[in-house]
Amino acid sequence: MEPYIKDGAYVAIDLNYKELVSGYIYCVNLDYEGVLIKYVIKNREGVTLKSENPKFDNIFIKKEEITDSDHFVIGRVVWVWQKI
Repeated sequence: MEPYIKDGAYVAIDLNYKELVSGYIYCVNLDYEGVLIKYVIKNREGVTLKSENPKFDNIFIKKEEITDSDHFVIGRVVWVWQKI
């Protein structure tokens, strides 16, 4: 998420908020990447995990590929503490 969430930042995640809503930042778990913090954009075909850092590509996941949302979505980011 850099440049917005810097390396070494503390991030609070609400583990009870697992319903994906477009326009919010979530902590998600991908089998091939591990745990990521990404901005979420939903549409009918699936979910785009967007990074504000231009050196990382967006990740598109078809809704059929999200088989178990409890393991995919860890929670929603509620605050970030970092040096500016």
